[in-house]
Amino acid sequence: MSFSQTYTAEMSVKEIVRGAEAWSRLQAANMFNSPAPEGYEYILARIYFKVLDVAKGQTFDLNHAIIDLIPRTGRNMIPHLGL
Repeated sequence: MSFSQTYTAEMSVKEIVRGAEAWSRLQAANMFNSPAPEGYEYILARIYFKVLDVAKGQTFDLNHAIIDLIPRTGRNMIPHLGL
C-alpha cells in the first residue's frame, strides 16, 4: 500500500469506551497490557469503515491506515490513530 494512495471511504464511530471501562476491557483482552501513563486514559472506539472506491490497480489495507482523531473542539486528541 502506498501512503499517498487515493481512495474514497465512508466512516462513522459506533461506540466510544474510555477510562476505567476501557482499561478493564484491555486487561481482559491481554493481562500484559500496561496501564495508561499518569494523566492519560485509554479510549476504545468501534468504527464502521467501508471503502467505496480505490484508484485503479491499487488495493486498500486498513491495517496501515492513519486516521486523525478530531473531537468537537477541533483540536487533535493524538497525532494519529494507527489501525
